Amino acid sequence: MENKKIDFNLIIGFLLIGLLLYLMNNSLMNNSTEKEIIPDQIESVEVNSDKKKSDKLEDDDLGGILNDDQEEKESKEVLEEESIPAKPETVTLSSEKVSLTFSDSCACFIDASIIEEESKGNFKYEYTDGVPVKLINKSFDLRPLQFDGYSQFQLVEHDSVNNKITYKDSSGIDLVYQLDGDKLSLLINNITDNKLSLDWSIKGPRQEKNLNSGWTSERTQSELYYANFDGGYDYISEPDDPENEEGVSWIAYKQQFFSTILFSKSDSFYAKNMSVNYDEKDTTYVKEMSTQIEFRSSDKSLETVSIDFYFLPNDYTYLQTFNTGESDSFDNLVPLGWGIFGWVNKYLVIPVFDLLESLGLGYGLIILAIAIIFKMLLFFPTKKSYVSMAKMRVLKPEIDALNEKYKDKEPMEKQRAQMDLYKKTGVSPLGGCLPMLFQIPILFALFKFFPASIQLRQEGFLWATDLSTYDTWPFGEFGLIPGWFDHLSLFALLMSISTLVQMRFNAQPSNSQMPQLKYIMYIMPVVFFFIMNSYSAGLSYYYLCANIMTFLQQLYIKRSLNDEELYKQLQENKKKPVKKSGFQKRLEEMQRKQKERRR
Repeated sequence: MENKKIDFNLIIGFLLIGLLLYLMNNSLMNNSTEKEIIPDQIESVEVNSDKKKSDKLEDDDLGGILNDDQEEKESKEVLEEESIPAKPETVTLSSEKVSLTFSDSCACFIDASIIEEESKGNFKYEYTDGVPVKLINKSFDLRPLQFDGYSQFQLVEHDSVNNKITYKDSSGIDLVYQLDGDKLSLLINNITDNKLSLDWSIKGPRQEKNLNSGWTSERTQSELYYANFDGGYDYISEPDDPENEEGVSWIAYKQQFFSTILFSKSDSFYAKNMSVNYDEKDTTYVKEMSTQIEFRSSDKSLETVSIDFYFLPNDYTYLQTFNTGESDSFDNLVPLGWGIFGWVNKYLVIPVFDLLESLGLGYGLIILAIAIIFKMLLFFPTKKSYVSMAKMRVLKPEIDALNEKYKDKEPMEKQRAQMDLYKKTGVSPLGGCLPMLFQIPILFALFKFFPASIQLRQEGFLWATDLSTYDTWPFGEFGLIPGWFDHLSLFALLMSISTLVQMRFNAQPSNSQMPQLKYIMYIMPVVFFFIMNSYSAGLSYYYLCANIMTFLQQLYIKRSLNDEELYKQLQENKKKPVKKSGFQKRLEEMQRKQKERRR
């Protein structure tokens, strides 16, 4: 018989196989891919490490332990990864004022931010602390600019020294963008057709605190402006039928304090389907504005088209510096009012405001100084108005006596008697109103100026954190009427109270003929409050200061007047001969002739 010896090599081999299986089991249990391993089904297969991602551990020790179910699952994962489209390549152009991100998917800018710095590390215009204002929010799904008939663009040049990039389409046209400050020039070359169409659409991101509340909210103040090449401009503010316009020079997508402008200085274009849309319930954006733009040539191919884009703050003084040729200036984007109200803002309010700002004063002090300056300018008309009202007040007993005397007679006789009394005493019933007309242009001019003034944006004073929008109750924000008034403006409340006090101070003795007038004194301040509750805190603060100044002026004038002395003066006037104007003499002559003819 053959003597069988123990094969230590075989034993060592089994021990090594067992150790290997143990290590493999621990490795699989800790594997993040969570693949299910069934030991009974282990087959020896060779693993290709080239198919593994570089950032994962290579499982060389696994050999080949995947079963059919695992292979099917892995193949599905690979297919899913391959089906996810890669993000388009992007490139950024930045200047000291603007940063733009371009995408090769549309060969256009898909993100725009104003990055001008007020001081080192601090942006001049911020959305929140440390975050610059965006005019376009980065999105690969939305394409602000699309060139009809051209979609196969590739980036062929990025000149970072000259801040210039070039895209080329498979058809041969190329787009050359160059950024200089807040101006982006676009030169479109090698156009073989006699028409070039492009779609320009922007979904304006939120930039301000007040989106929907009141007449000066961000959404209400966001509009599409367009100007004709030979002068004149118009705007669209609400969703309606799309508008078309020939001979357009520039189009501006204007939000409350910032604008994105497309301008063609050399050639006019046809603006088609200009529209503004928004969802009242969607608070993620302000308005979506879009236009189809066509450049045309009747007899030859266009060859080249030049367009300028501007990304600007709505600063009236700054917008005046841009040359727009024969078309209207960009400064029309700042709503200063029409007619005389706009003139007052342009030639009086803005120069005074800029002067005070140059002195380094805070904006709360600037508004106070404006109130003092304008009230001092209007002091003499105010004094004349108050003296005239005082004369009417001391003359009222005689007017009441005339009303009692002529109560059973013809109204014309009573009115004639009153007019005779006014002539003899030298009192004008309208004397208290006419001087106040000088205040109306300034009153309404400032009503337009403060909500449109970007200088007040995010500037605080006392409890107001932003003078360009409404302030809130300093002890916490709460709603007056849910769904109607969601906040309480303390400046608006104080302004209304000061208006009530002023009206009480100036109240004349009640008129038995018109008793309803006394209720106006209480109704008007309430109406003012609900109007001003959502307006600029700077405007409410100005009216509060103006009311206080007016009250102090009237208190001074009142103390300088003596009702008894004033009444004596009116009685002395009765003794003087009444001077008749030329018009009055001619009128009396006409009446005399008519009486003679009747005879």
